Amino acid sequence: MAVQEFQRISADDLESWCPWVGPIVRGERPYGSRTYRASQGEYEKNYAACSAHCERLGDAATPEAIRRFQLGMDRAREGGRKQNLCVSFGEELVEMEPGEANKLYCWILTDAIKDAADTCNTIVELGAGYGYLISRLAESVQGVQFVGADASENAIALGRHLFRNDNRVSFKRFNFYEASSYAFLAELDPPLLVYTSHAIEQLPTARPFLEHLEPYRASIAAVIHMEPGDHRTGESKLADLRRRYIETWDYNRDLLVELEARRDVSIIRREDDVIGLNPLNPSTLSHWRYTRP
Repeated sequence: MAVQEFQRISADDLESWCPWVGPIVRGERPYGSRTYRASQGEYEKNYAACSAHCERLGDAATPEAIRRFQLGMDRAREGGRKQNLCVSFGEELVEMEPGEANKLYCWILTDAIKDAADTCNTIVELGAGYGYLISRLAESVQGVQFVGADASENAIALGRHLFRNDNRVSFKRFNFYEASSYAFLAELDPPLLVYTSHAIEQLPTARPFLEHLEPYRASIAAVIHMEPGDHRTGESKLADLRRRYIETWDYNRDLLVELEARRDVSIIRREDDVIGLNPLNPSTLSHWRYTRP
């Protein structure tokens, strides 16, 4: 995609697009340490609202319709508010329509998964919510089973309802923090491709995730992440704002560091800050596998 196709935004104008810039510059900390209870409370509230919207839609409810509600896209249109987003590609900032930006994010992730899934029988999303990304993957990846795993009871119930007529898709209760909740991976048809999308960002450290996943390494052919990257370096105004934003909201900062430190992991691909639907918290795409003994 050519960035020049879109209207560029200066980093000096970022505050008019991102309401978090002002508090960050002023040194305010609206969020304390990220804990499981705090994160889970946020998500249960969000998915309860999504479930209520699903009930209102009735038979018209689809993962896409729930996603639009979740992002506030329909409310923005009805209210006449500015609909476009400031989206980042590396250090470049551009103006994009929300639906277009969301589709591009999904395309980047699904394209990476498709490339790595040729030999896999099951694709697993950890932190799947109600399965929106699975719905996008299922459109283009055939001949595999999809499993969405999440800690939210509301999300799991909503996902099971939305995919009730698709026998390729199932949902499991899962908690990144609990080693026992990874056991369902042993029940799936291998080889597995496991992926996450801005789910590990909720963990104070990625080390327990990697430790809990390791017992199932023999079944796992590939792992793909779209998660916050490493913003320890960089001297631009945007790089500084990103560091301060991630620290303020206490998002995960060690996934890539932990992966690079492990001797049993081979990183196949890494693309830093490939897209930022929130330009202060852009996604780094990484693809890794376990090295075989």
